[in-house]
Amino acid sequence: MRTEGARIIGRARTAAGRTGPWLALALLWLFTQLPALAAGPAQRGPLVLDALHASVDAWPAVRLLSDPAHALTADQAIAAITEPGRFMPPTGPHANLGRRHDTVWLHLALELRDASTGWWVAVDYPSIDELEVILVQEGRIVHRALTGDHLALADRAAATRQLAAELPLSAGRHHDLLLRVRTTSAMILPLTLVRTSALVADDGLTQMVQGVVFGLGVGLLIYTLIGAAVLRDPMFVWFAIAIVATTLFFSSYLGIAAQYLWPRSEWLTRNAPPLMLLLLLSSGTMFVDRSLEMPLHAPRASLAMRGLALVTLIAALLFVGGALGYRAATAVVTYTGLLPMVIALPVAFRRARAGDRVAWLTFVGWALYSSGLMVFTLLQGGRLDFSLPAHHALQASSVSQMGMWVLILGLRANRLRQQVAHTRRERDRLLTIARTDPLTGLLNRRGLEQAMQDLLTVANEESMVAIYVIDLDAFKPVNDQHGHDAGDELLVQVGVRLKRAMRAADLVSRTGGDEFVVVAGQLKSVCEAEQIGHKLLACCDSRFELSSAVCSVGMTVGYALAPQDGREAVALIKRADAAMYAGKQAGKHRVARTEANLATT
Repeated sequence: MRTEGARIIGRARTAAGRTGPWLALALLWLFTQLPALAAGPAQRGPLVLDALHASVDAWPAVRLLSDPAHALTADQAIAAITEPGRFMPPTGPHANLGRRHDTVWLHLALELRDASTGWWVAVDYPSIDELEVILVQEGRIVHRALTGDHLALADRAAATRQLAAELPLSAGRHHDLLLRVRTTSAMILPLTLVRTSALVADDGLTQMVQGVVFGLGVGLLIYTLIGAAVLRDPMFVWFAIAIVATTLFFSSYLGIAAQYLWPRSEWLTRNAPPLMLLLLLSSGTMFVDRSLEMPLHAPRASLAMRGLALVTLIAALLFVGGALGYRAATAVVTYTGLLPMVIALPVAFRRARAGDRVAWLTFVGWALYSSGLMVFTLLQGGRLDFSLPAHHALQASSVSQMGMWVLILGLRANRLRQQVAHTRRERDRLLTIARTDPLTGLLNRRGLEQAMQDLLTVANEESMVAIYVIDLDAFKPVNDQHGHDAGDELLVQVGVRLKRAMRAADLVSRTGGDEFVVVAGQLKSVCEAEQIGHKLLACCDSRFELSSAVCSVGMTVGYALAPQDGREAVALIKRADAAMYAGKQAGKHRVARTEANLATT
């Protein structure tokens, strides 16, 4: 029973694995199409407007006339309204004609039932190049307006985020509304008749949401620039460029940039979206190359990634310079947009299988972004009904991918901090080795001279520094009788006793053989320095218990004082050394200080 049950569960899991992706795609398509499905079939007769409805979807009532030669005049279009078979209902997805090269004329028959005012025609897709609005009454033009992203904001019919124009409608009268549409981008036409309150509310909601997204982008940019300045990692620079490109692309694509960032720039209003996509593609490619460490793990794939980033960057520069047209720039984005994923996917897969968290986050980011990119591509290709979820799918997926990239940056920053900490530990270890006596663990001569400088700099008559040079008496017999290991053990024990006798801020060093140097600061008088010398001398009063023997040694201490005897470390050690030798000659096991005229060379 258990075996059979396991088989059933296994078959169910296999079926789910096969159908799961398709089911996910179906649910995604249904989610993006619900608003369009709710719009219903094409409408016959005039579109009725009244005070009860502040916003009316006009697409079901639209009739379409193609003008491939771009030669049709407004009077000819008006005449064609009554000609059978000229204006026809659009076919295909809701409010989406896809990419077209012709001029399209749209016709709407309108009827205002009451005296409501403030009616606008609006297209909630700001990337249309040119949209001319012509209101006709009884066969003659009563109002004409021009808008589109080929115009600066001040030159448009209305300074709104949406492409909109106010219509002077007369109550109880029949009107014909003609829209002439030309664009190099996708001809997506979410056409509505709205009153002023609804237009302002819709624009206000979009501006609020995009303001939050823009603020998020600015915050991420500041975080990234700080990381780039602190860690000096180019990966943070690539991410900063990607953040700027992504934020400006969606601000331009959704009409916010034309209102607030560059309202007087026709060029940026028209060309910012493909330019930002080229910059995003270039910087994103370099970011992935760096995050997956492809130069180390896949040099050839890394070379391809860097070549692709260079090509898209050159395309962006050519586009800015005018050598590359709008359609060519969008073609570069279209045909190269998925190449970074194709190139880097095997590398990411191998590293993910090895447990690399960066590779897993890259996979998740790609999955999220690819879903939005798929919807965006279908929408731009005229294969998907227009709806708000479809319209904002790419932005939602891009923000999600950026979230994954932020996590990758966090891992990167943590790794760099660990590397820096390891480097510092190694540096400190090597510095300690260079400054430390390997036998006793005390400072060596180099370490002593470096450490003495701080004490000598602040030495004065009220706060003197004493330098003691110590040489052991009768140390050679210990080596001769008990061996060098015993001698080394004795030196270690002497160092321990000297450290215990001094304060934590004082310096204790072994400068070679059986010679030690001790430095004590903040002394008030020569008498205090002499007392410390005798305290050091007392360190050898008791016997030393070694592993192989018990023995006794003595020491002779010579010292010098700063600033009285000088301020140079080397000169002071020489004076103290001379005093120590004078003490040896005077009978050993004593504390001695040089006379002022004693040679120190």
